[in-house]
Amino acid sequence: MSKQNRIDTQQKGGRPKLELYQKRRHQFKVSYNDTDLEKMEMEAKKHNRTPKKWMHDAPLQKTDVAYTDEEQTDYVRKLAGMANNVNQIAHQANLGGLYSLEDKCKEVLNLIITLITRIFKGGDLSKA
Repeated sequence: MSKQNRIDTQQKGGRPKLELYQKRRHQFKVSYNDTDLEKMEMEAKKHNRTPKKWMHDAPLQKTDVAYTDEEQTDYVRKLAGMANNVNQIAHQANLGGLYSLEDKCKEVLNLIITLITRIFKGGDLSKA
């Protein structure tokens, strides 16, 4: 048997090639300060993983946590109800010809919407 025939019929060893969708082709460089590094290492230890494995798996397993607590959600519901009432008053004022009242209602409505937006974004509610 010649050397050429033996090479053609010989099975290749090693791991099979990955499909394109399975290959990890994208990389990110991440830098930590000392405090962040300690927190990351503690999280990795808490999940029984190495820091590198935890950094890879954490974003893939993370679930979105509600940004607001129950009290804030209740406030938002109340504010939304107030906004709805003000909007109805503005429409009634427009129908009745009370245009100055309509403008005032729209101003209050915009303030309520701004407040709701600040609550959801976690901003300081004491600032104007």
